[in-house]
Amino acid sequence: MTALLRPGLWATAAVLMLAACDASSPNPAPTGSTPSADPPGITVSAQPSPTCPDEEITFGTERRHHVVTHVASAQVLARNGGVLDAPLRSVRPYAAEVSADGAVPEFRVYRDFAARRDPSEPAVPPLGEVFTPPEDTTTMQGPGRIVHYAGVQALEAPFSYRCGSVTAHGVVRSWAIPVSGVLDCTTPRRYQGNRMAEEAARIGCDVRAD
Repeated sequence: MTALLRPGLWATAAVLMLAACDASSPNPAPTGSTPSADPPGITVSAQPSPTCPDEEITFGTERRHHVVTHVASAQVLARNGGVLDAPLRSVRPYAAEVSADGAVPEFRVYRDFAARRDPSEPAVPPLGEVFTPPEDTTTMQGPGRIVHYAGVQALEAPFSYRCGSVTAHGVVRSWAIPVSGVLDCTTPRRYQGNRMAEEAARIGCDVRAD
């Protein structure tokens, strides 16, 4: 995918650029039994563990926020602009995972979490997958000291797992939308208030591409 941008503007170079603000799911999380099969379009790359006779998985309110995962070093462009070819470097690996303070069936917890997705939204990645930015080419118009960055709209939901008299608590982490953008280090006011761009600037503006 190719994007043609003016310096100082952050824009989509992958799938979607969203404002960097936190949001919570408006719908309360349901409580119910584990589905007998994977929902359509969802793949969970893990093996199910033995079923607890009276287990119960309950999810709390889902939180959506943006996470910067990759940042390129600042690239200086002359008056006519140019192609951003500085490689994106991993600064914060982000994986689809289940973590808990006790033993839980990660496969079923993640499958239940995936089954709660709105059918109109993109499917979540398989359990265990680490986010890798989509390949893209971005061309800038005009001069600037440009930083290219990428990340995800993260999905995180607390949960509790009860098996008999034992209860464990944890968090499911995943994502649905990759996010990509650019910023000009010489015009910080243009990205002020955008949390992803501000974090990318702190990382990338101090390092210049060779």
